[in-house]
Amino acid sequence: MIDLDILVNDLAVFSDLGVEIPRVRVDDDGTVQAQMTRNGELMRLSFFSDGTIEQVFGGNHSRFSSYRSLLSSDSFGRLREWASVQSSVLEEEMRLSKATIPVVGRLFSHGSTADVAMLDDVMAAYSDKQQGTVTVMLIDGPAGTGKTEFIKQLALARASGFIKKQRPLVLHVQSRGRVLTFLQDLIAFSLQSLRLSVTFDQIPVLVRNGLVTVAVDGFDELGDPAGYETAWAQLGEFIKDIRGEGAVILAGRETFIGRERLLRDIKALRAESDVIDSLTLLAPTPSEGLKWLRQEGWDDANLKKIEPLLEPGSFSLRPIFLSKLGERSFVDGVAEIDVDDTLIFLIDTMVKRESTKFGQPVEAVLTNVQIQAFVRAFLGEVARDMADNQSEAADETSIKWAVEMAIDRINPDVPEDTKRLLQNRALVMAFLTNDERPRYRRFSHAQLQNYFLARETIDVIRRPEMPKYLRRNLFSADFLITFSDALENVASTEPKLIAEFIVSGQEMYSKYFGIDRGAKNLAALLLCSVPFAEITGEILIDRANIDEAVIRGSGGASVVKDSAINLLDIRDADVSSVEFDNCVIGGLVINVLSRINQTLRPSYIQFDLTDHVEFINNKDDISIILGDFGGQPVGFGTSAARDKTELEKHPIFSLLQRALRFRAYWIRAGAEKDDILTHKIVADPYWDTLTSLLQRHDFLRKETRDASGRPSHFYHIRRPDDLVKKDHPDSIKFYEDLYEFVRNEPTQGN
Repeated sequence: MIDLDILVNDLAVFSDLGVEIPRVRVDDDGTVQAQMTRNGELMRLSFFSDGTIEQVFGGNHSRFSSYRSLLSSDSFGRLREWASVQSSVLEEEMRLSKATIPVVGRLFSHGSTADVAMLDDVMAAYSDKQQGTVTVMLIDGPAGTGKTEFIKQLALARASGFIKKQRPLVLHVQSRGRVLTFLQDLIAFSLQSLRLSVTFDQIPVLVRNGLVTVAVDGFDELGDPAGYETAWAQLGEFIKDIRGEGAVILAGRETFIGRERLLRDIKALRAESDVIDSLTLLAPTPSEGLKWLRQEGWDDANLKKIEPLLEPGSFSLRPIFLSKLGERSFVDGVAEIDVDDTLIFLIDTMVKRESTKFGQPVEAVLTNVQIQAFVRAFLGEVARDMADNQSEAADETSIKWAVEMAIDRINPDVPEDTKRLLQNRALVMAFLTNDERPRYRRFSHAQLQNYFLARETIDVIRRPEMPKYLRRNLFSADFLITFSDALENVASTEPKLIAEFIVSGQEMYSKYFGIDRGAKNLAALLLCSVPFAEITGEILIDRANIDEAVIRGSGGASVVKDSAINLLDIRDADVSSVEFDNCVIGGLVINVLSRINQTLRPSYIQFDLTDHVEFINNKDDISIILGDFGGQPVGFGTSAARDKTELEKHPIFSLLQRALRFRAYWIRAGAEKDDILTHKIVADPYWDTLTSLLQRHDFLRKETRDASGRPSHFYHIRRPDDLVKKDHPDSIKFYEDLYEFVRNEPTQGN
């Protein structure tokens, strides 16, 4: 039996505006008669008891086998046209884009890996579920793992196979850096990008009837001034609207979305009947990465150079990095640039390559060093403009203004004709790509945009300045992680700038009384800087209210007081020196390399286990986890463990903790004092002893390479996830030898 109220509401969104609303009546034989105005003409519909529908419209009589068939027809959703346009757009986009390594993920419901084709089949099978339910598919993974590309591939598969398979089309909805006002706004923009005749208010009808699947890409970035409450609330309303045969895909980072959080924050979901599945995208294995690079033209000699970087779980294996390495011009960069942090290496290589493409007229005015500085300054200005406007794209006029701002910072005396040459070149830089909107450009990947915005943020706070984006925007964890990378990169080359940033940031925070997001963002940025606290002394953050915070590396002596943090991510971090005094911590994100201060008292813990995230909210379980990650030895409480506790007070254990969480790939011997984090490790009197023990147990890679014109030793700690576990089969012997060294060391504990 047709629900007449739902039918009237459905037909209303397809009816012309400014005319009489659709009228519905029921005949004696049960046939439902409907009348509406569509495209200026009267349309009559007869809904028969056998499910078929007769349409009289524009002088034509048509018959449809079902309501879904009617909605997909040219009189309503025009899905055949949608599929044709979408497949053409995506095929052309993929033809013009760089080749990417195929991405797969672990599908929770099946306990196995799945590619685009398998996910397509699984979601199609879910469409046969009982009426009145909703399917939610989570696609999660760290930045750069290919979530956006995966959704595009799924959308293309559905569009190109629509006629044969009749599976729901995928509407790819992206956050595009905007502060969320209405989810409908983003849906409308996605429809406009495809130039479709379907309107945003018609989408819930098509989704509810199993004709369209909405994929919200970057859901974790959809925040508003109140945090994420609006995002969750609007998703809840959307789920109510699509309940029936509806399906939605939510893509975001692995620590933000999960089954437990969805059920907790979206009251419209029904745990007992709705389908909630997840696909965690997996980075390629080292062998898969090497095989793909070989296919892209790398020879054995260059593969040998890059192989040390391609370790399981490293950023180097993420598709964003591999796709750039797949470009032939990057091969030489491996030999010419010291590979440190992989994101920094990627950007340094791209900047160096870009600086050679400006031509002789520009090179006659600017040195190569100045051109590289201009490229960085320009991209920082572009990233700032996008952030200020809460957009992921900038028009050509804004880009030309960014050129003028950047060149004035490098050399204000540059002639006007040279500026015009720079403006022309800026529009075709490899860092930028064409947006869906004509005459707009966006960064080729969000990680690149985040990095240049991070560098710009360090500079504006140093000055000090409070730009619009610092006052209005919501900093995501992805940005804060990249910001931590940028801090470490600057600290290794210009530590004075980090000192200026911390001092200026603390002063700005203490004097900021605005009711916008300024204080929250300043506090989040200062928390990122606690690994550099020794540069300026203890960092104090008090009375902060932070949505998301990130700490990476080994935190220096710092105090967070009388504050609230919704989600604190300390993966790969040692925060045992960071005191949380009278703080309310919502969620704590950890992994095996995390080390905590016992003042941390979270409401729940998200344990990142690489291939999935474990959600822990039982108080007893939380206490056990906090104890395990508080630095106690195995068997805590026994006499043997108490002996180890005393032994672990020796400085060599502190050195090991710092080295384990050193974020750059190589630790360079003989680092200058200006390279604060590296120098603190290699100048330690126990460094030679520690490296000897690590190498003996196959936990250290040591190479001698030319650096700055002379040979130098480089160290890389292998398998840190195993090494941090004192009871791991491969690390037990190492720790036995380390304890033995401390027992026999004449100056034990000093």
